Amino acid sequence: MPTGQRDVIVATVTADGAGPCYLVETEEGHPYALYGSGGRLARGQRVQVQIAPLTASVECGPGERALIVKLIS
Repeated sequence: MPTGQRDVIVATVTADGAGPCYLVETEEGHPYALYGSGGRLARGQRVQVQIAPLTASVECGPGERALIVKLIS
């Protein structure tokens, strides 16, 4: 994802978490390690998230690192 670009992904949460790190995977099998405010998310929960490139050196686990801009659902 180019710097400054924002995308919306639909994914399934792969690990329970209350943040600020979340692990999710899209239907296509693409894993993301998301960082930001999303509240408590449960494994198996489907979410729609607006993301942006993560510029901070934060390690949230395996997958493409991205910043949560907005948890849509």
